[in-house]
Amino acid sequence: MLNIRMWGELTPLMRVALVMGFMALGLMGTANGATFNVDSDLDIFGDCSTPLMCTLRQAILEANTSVGIEDTINLPAGIYLLDLGFLEITDDLMIKGTSSGSTVIDGQGLDRVLRVISGVVLLENLTITGGSATSRRRRWDPEHRHPDRHEQYD
Repeated sequence: MLNIRMWGELTPLMRVALVMGFMALGLMGTANGATFNVDSDLDIFGDCSTPLMCTLRQAILEANTSVGIEDTINLPAGIYLLDLGFLEITDDLMIKGTSSGSTVIDGQGLDRVLRVISGVVLLENLTITGGSATSRRRRWDPEHRHPDRHEQYD
């Protein structure tokens, strides 16, 4: 073990080599991110440390807090209806479903399904459907002939 007295006895070149060695070990280490096991198909803000309260939305929120480390969300078979809008991802994340036929994230046409701000996102064995690039909150234009197809949005 290196102590303060030993540090003072090292030459500057030895100090640089030692620091770089520690840095290399840190970069090459096996830092694993958190694993979240979703156990609720509700679209609510829950708590992944409480049984039956780890929702997909909450797991993503908690995964966003561990910057720079890829977290994993295990999503069991089921249909996950997004009632609260899109899921925002701000860090490296892997979402693993059971199979593309049995694990479905459905935006219900309300909004986009995922919004990736930053990070690398890997999706495995799941289906994403029902996304919409436009909002349902439309402003009525009385001069527009097709109110269901106009392009003005709040």
